[in-house]
Amino acid sequence: MATLCIIDQKPRTLDEEDMEAFRDLASVAERELSVIQLATLDELTGITNRRGFMAIVRHALDGCIRQQSFCAVGFPGLE
Repeated sequence: MATLCIIDQKPRTLDEEDMEAFRDLASVAERELSVIQLATLDELTGITNRRGFMAIVRHALDGCIRQQSFCAVGFPGLE
């Protein structure tokens, strides 16, 4: 489940067309999340695969760069 927050200066009443547009947007977002999950999780075990691991590491490293902090990443090598 996700939330979309839109901030405006005045309250608005949404008509059926607006609500349908939000439902369409929600549907697109759900499909995108499903695609990402399929691409980054092992189907059998539900554990993050290599692609998912690399995305998590990339996100963590980007955060360290933004905060100008140190980061160490370790994982077992293949023999």
